[in-house]
Amino acid sequence: MDIEGAEIELLNTCPPAILQQIRQISVEFHDHCDLTPTGEVKSTLTRLHRLGFFSVRMSRHGHHDTWLSNRNLCHITN
Repeated sequence: MDIEGAEIELLNTCPPAILQQIRQISVEFHDHCDLTPTGEVKSTLTRLHRLGFFSVRMSRHGHHDTWLSNRNLCHITN
């Protein structure tokens, strides 16, 4: 998902019932270039974690390459 800074708004307004049907999300948050505050990214990730997603930050700085997998659909364990 790379929608030029609208990722936060989309993920925060998407109804839980829709998000919970998604197996995986690859998203480019724009905190690495200061277009999106890091706190907003963390808040959005917290929401997704509460909905059952597991996240992996693939980038060294910021979250411009983040992979999310729905534990309820992909059966990922710690």
